[in-house]
Amino acid sequence: MEDSEVVFDRVLHSVGDDGKFQRRFNVIFNFLLASAAAMTYMNLILAMVLPDHWCDVPGMEGTNLTLDQWKEKTLPRENNSYGHEVYSSCKIYNVSDESLLSDNPNDDQNTIQCKYNYTYDKTWYIDTIPSSQNWVCDKVLYTANIIAAAKLGEVFGALLMGYLGDSIGRRAVYYLSLVLTLSSRLVTPFIVQWYIPLMVASILATLPVTSVSQTCLVILMEISPAEDRAFLAQIQNTGWTLGLSILPLLYWFLDKWFIYMIVTTVPLAFYLVLSIFMIESPRWLLGRGRVAECLQQLQKIAKVNGTTLSPNSSLLLQNSTMEPEKVYGIGSIFSSLRLTKNALLMILTWISCLVSYFTIVLSASNFSGNPFLNFFLQSIAEAPSYMLGRVLCDKLGRRFTAIFSFLLTIVGYIVLIATIKDEGWQLLHISMMILSKFGTAMVYFIISLQSLEIFPTSVRQSGFSLNLTISSLFGTLSPYIIYVGTIADARWPYVILMVFAIIGGVAEIFLPETLNEHLPETLNEARKFGMNQHYFSLPGKKRDLYILANVKFINRHHSENAEVDDGIKK
Repeated sequence: MEDSEVVFDRVLHSVGDDGKFQRRFNVIFNFLLASAAAMTYMNLILAMVLPDHWCDVPGMEGTNLTLDQWKEKTLPRENNSYGHEVYSSCKIYNVSDESLLSDNPNDDQNTIQCKYNYTYDKTWYIDTIPSSQNWVCDKVLYTANIIAAAKLGEVFGALLMGYLGDSIGRRAVYYLSLVLTLSSRLVTPFIVQWYIPLMVASILATLPVTSVSQTCLVILMEISPAEDRAFLAQIQNTGWTLGLSILPLLYWFLDKWFIYMIVTTVPLAFYLVLSIFMIESPRWLLGRGRVAECLQQLQKIAKVNGTTLSPNSSLLLQNSTMEPEKVYGIGSIFSSLRLTKNALLMILTWISCLVSYFTIVLSASNFSGNPFLNFFLQSIAEAPSYMLGRVLCDKLGRRFTAIFSFLLTIVGYIVLIATIKDEGWQLLHISMMILSKFGTAMVYFIISLQSLEIFPTSVRQSGFSLNLTISSLFGTLSPYIIYVGTIADARWPYVILMVFAIIGGVAEIFLPETLNEHLPETLNEARKFGMNQHYFSLPGKKRDLYILANVKFINRHHSENAEVDDGIKK
């Protein structure tokens, strides 16, 4: 009986593994869908920005005082986390209306919490969710809690959707994720006045949001040549970057958070129609022993590619089908020492990457200058990082490229720690933020690729989702890391992120190199993957992986036949 993976690759090659179908799927579901998903996923971040604000003490209208003069009379000064003296955002002087008109109204006066309305700086943000709901002072953590809840939704979603993707199929998870994300995010603008329902909607919206695009990438990789993996991952990440870059420009143009939330969610709705072009992964179907359905999906590919499915394909796949490998979801990933080691190392790299990535995104509005431009610049920086990441991945290997990327982020953090309190280095601060985002985005590109390569087909989506689950759990810390920087010391967020980057870089050293390697298809192969690699070894020479798969199959069966012959002789 022939190896099912080798036979499938042969049949797939005959119907076209790099034809019109793959190119169409790549554009619609890998690039454009990633852009739409990025906007839907990240639109809440910009809408949740809290502008500078102060207590609106009444009475200025009856005077000839300017706003700054009125602030001097009514608002105490305090040091912010950058060490600069500023007017208090939440406190006022406890003085009478008559005292306010005196020359020194606040001499020897106590301060109290604001008991009036708040005024918001509208230099950049005309309207945001926190400003519309007055989530300031004693409610300032509402914003961080909503964002953390959204990340918590990712935790459960990655775990659940990853398991479902490997158990009920990629396509079913795609449909479920699309409908749940779209409906939850569309209802969000209508319920912001209710804190708990808003938190629930935020969780439901992010529960499946990453699996929408991740599932499509898995399907595309499973119907494409092995050597195209890095290219396909780059295309999806570039689509993601496009969506992120459009977001701040739309908010800047639209001004109003309500309209902005609707406009940036609607593009995902088009996929309710475009889903007629979605297929189930034929490779996954074959792995489940569902040969007839596998052939139906291959026939769809052949029709678009202008090829025909060989009449003996059914017999070949039927004869190659073995008892589906028994897997136990996430538990299978820890079924051997080597698999466990690789899984834990991947988890560490994912944690360090996602915590850094999300914290940098949240910090864009904390830097001086135009916050929309800051967000745009750090977003657009991802595009060249994916291009460079792909080139270096295919030259130096995944591992050394990831270590180099971590080093870039560490350099950015060190400079920010040293200079962040000095207002004279504003351009340098923004440049270092972009450098750190560049390095972090490159790390994300690489570890996404590694996750799809290190884990075998039977648990590929579960393994990817495990990494995403645990790293998203740590990602809930990101809004609180930013919060620490606003109430304590502006340097602390970058100290924390630097520690994470160091941990991630060290973990990468001990992962196996996947460049030019035939990747594991079964748990048994995954248990041996990387055994003969040294810690600091360079990637092997490029080989034809399709031929290598056949050679491995022949060698394995020669070995099995030899064992049988030995048994007969004995």
